[in-house]
Amino acid sequence: MTSGRPEIANAIDRPQAALRSDRRSSYEQWSLPLDEALRNEYRPGMATLETGDLVDGLERYAAGEWRAASR
Repeated sequence: MTSGRPEIANAIDRPQAALRSDRRSSYEQWSLPLDEALRNEYRPGMATLETGDLVDGLERYAAGEWRAASR
């Protein structure tokens, strides 16, 4: 365990904004035609990029932090 969290929790710690956006989109898309579903995916996806989670995650990946979490 690390910081009181099970190792699996450290391994699957992902940007929450992206996960929530993807989850919401998957629920909302089923009743929509393809073009609307794609637009519905795009809007929250772009908002997620503005959170900075992507850049933070890429920096952690480049620093090798993912290696420690996968052990």
